[in-house]
Amino acid sequence: MELVEPLLGTLALFFLSLLDKKRERKHREALEEIRRRKEAAKRALLGLLSLFLLFLPAFGQGLVGRASVVDGDTLEVHGQRVRLWGIDTVESSQTCLDSQGKPWPCGRRAAFALADFIGQSPVACTPKDTDRYGRVVAVCVVRGVELNRWLVEEGWALAYLEYGGAVYLEAQRKAEKTKRGIWQGSFVPPWEYRRDPKAPPSAGSYTGAKKEGRCDPAYPTVCVPPPPPDLDCGDIPYRGFKVLPPDPHRFDRDRDGIGCER
Repeated sequence: MELVEPLLGTLALFFLSLLDKKRERKHREALEEIRRRKEAAKRALLGLLSLFLLFLPAFGQGLVGRASVVDGDTLEVHGQRVRLWGIDTVESSQTCLDSQGKPWPCGRRAAFALADFIGQSPVACTPKDTDRYGRVVAVCVVRGVELNRWLVEEGWALAYLEYGGAVYLEAQRKAEKTKRGIWQGSFVPPWEYRRDPKAPPSAGSYTGAKKEGRCDPAYPTVCVPPPPPDLDCGDIPYRGFKVLPPDPHRFDRDRDGIGCER
């Protein structure tokens, strides 16, 4: 018995030690699980914070992002059409006369000039209103330059006095004095051009596209160039043609796969 009791005591201490080690292991595992969950929660929080900071400029300034040019005074940012406030650019189908009295596609050139100036830079637009077509009317900035004013200064747009454009009159006077853009010759103000039901399509709105190999694949049975500029059914000679997504010119308004049905 004298030998048994110490042995039992030793065994008891051994088993208690095993239990303590098991508890300690479980405790470490629990602490490790808590640490992993904290790290995961921290990463998720940082991800949400990054998203918030990414979109914070959009909340503060309106629409921010890459822009595609629809025409000389209309952009598309994140799928939203944006009409530049206070100015009126020559229409995409409009033709002007140069200093020698020769016609040139001023509307198309205005759209190209705007697209070239923006390039791949993000655009920030501050909304001021919404027009009857559902477009946001805004002042837009790229690389610190206001696009509305730039278009007037470069002679591609006029101050639209009817819609607050008086702030661009000085820029317009400078463009006229230096004969920039449309001021190099003569032109019809775009608001008057739009009122003329006989206004012809612009030189180059679609003419010559096939020769240049610029036929948009969204319209496989006809030849229509991709934007810019944005074209309407009145700008092209085709009716009832096949339309495939994404339909960049939006010829298929009812989305039945047929463009310019009426």
